[in-house]
Amino acid sequence: MLREPIATMVGYANFHGPPGVNDLGRRGAAETGYTVFPPYRGRGFATETAQAMMDWAAAEHGVREFISGVTPDNLPSLRVNEKLGFVPTGDIVDGEIIFELHRP
Repeated sequence: MLREPIATMVGYANFHGPPGVNDLGRRGAAETGYTVFPPYRGRGFATETAQAMMDWAAAEHGVREFISGVTPDNLPSLRVNEKLGFVPTGDIVDGEIIFELHRP
């Protein structure tokens, strides 16, 4: 008997709004956000998902600038930003370090 694979929700991801709705109010920039549930952390889901979201936004909507806010104690998300090439802007909003990524 063949069994269908069971779909498992490992987290969720979103943009904080359309381009222009971001912590810095930058016109045309999209802000990413994601959560990975504890049992599934450390497996690359956040990096893969954020990359896929940015690829989609660039291909479908021409978005070339991305924003990410991370609290200083969230080491896993800081590592995700580093892997994706985000750099700190020097801004802090609501206790989060704000990062940016510009794509050609």
